[in-house]
Amino acid sequence: MGAKILIVDDEPNTLGWMTHALKFGGYEVVTAEDGETALSKAETEQPDLMLLDVRLADACGVEVCQRLRSKPQTVDLPIIMVSALTQVPDRVRGLQAGADDYVTKPVAVEELLARVERLLLRAAKLKASMARAKMLALVGAKGGVGTTTVAVNLALALTQHGKRVILVDLHSCMGCVCRMLGLDLCQGWTELAQTESRGIRRGDIERRLVRHSSGLQVLGSDELPPEQEQRELTSEQAEAMLDELSTMAEWVVFDLPLQVHPASESVLGRCDFVTVVTEADPLALRCAKDRLALLQRRGVPRDIVGVVVVNRTPSAMTMAIDQLEDRLGAAIVGVMPPAAEACLHALRHGMPLIQARPDHLAAEMLNKMVQGLV
Repeated sequence: MGAKILIVDDEPNTLGWMTHALKFGGYEVVTAEDGETALSKAETEQPDLMLLDVRLADACGVEVCQRLRSKPQTVDLPIIMVSALTQVPDRVRGLQAGADDYVTKPVAVEELLARVERLLLRAAKLKASMARAKMLALVGAKGGVGTTTVAVNLALALTQHGKRVILVDLHSCMGCVCRMLGLDLCQGWTELAQTESRGIRRGDIERRLVRHSSGLQVLGSDELPPEQEQRELTSEQAEAMLDELSTMAEWVVFDLPLQVHPASESVLGRCDFVTVVTEADPLALRCAKDRLALLQRRGVPRDIVGVVVVNRTPSAMTMAIDQLEDRLGAAIVGVMPPAAEACLHALRHGMPLIQARPDHLAAEMLNKMVQGLV
């Protein structure tokens, strides 16, 4: 079955022959006979293109087009307006409302199919030409090394550098990203595991995004009660979610759990950069080396992997950076100076360190790391 076309027309004869013609052309067809139904089906059916009559029983097609263009889910939907109105001002009004093309009745089947095919091809080329978001994943060498703190502050630093960023807390429940940003989480991504992979759409993700005052958007984890069953995303579901996320921002930053599950593997397979967060004590460094070896076995290219070393105290780091790199077999992309008091101050004020203490050496290091990324 080809692309899905939504035909909106309140004339049964017109609706009938257009449906027949498009199905004969290999397209899947859904129909609506009024404006409200058209608006609803544009979201629920997620068509690839809409044929929209200008004169409907309950609404003006121009107004329907304007409402579609005002919604994030349908702002890019290709729309061909169909009308018996042939005057130039009528065409101009339809195009100014956001229609991509305008045809007048009666229209030959061959012309209709040609216009549909041309617009679908143009939309496909435009989508392909859109820059895919860069993806950065952070994972801890072990628990308690500050991975979420680094992830949150890096994502916010990218936002402060003028990038459109989505931060994803990929812990299946009880993640700390939203709490660290002082955000209330209404609904996280976990419920997406209840859907079929083909059912995860941009709108499903957009409804779950929480916006921080900085402009950073967050896809958090759910706060599930202990007795509620936790479900992980399958590989297919994760890939569908990543496909949508890659078109929704310039950067997507992931706070990964320690456990490698199918969603984590999908993220690691798509990332442009992977950062292992560790402390400099002997146990953490051994865990970091094991984590790096695991990433290599998972097929993550060595040249996209780096290490961030978090120092809790001034005397924590006993080896030089080149010694650490030799020991770990990976590049050190950042060394966080001791910032216990600054982090505590930030938590008390419900904001990340880079926002609460922009003059701190740790904030300076985070900004240098971002400059190395962009």
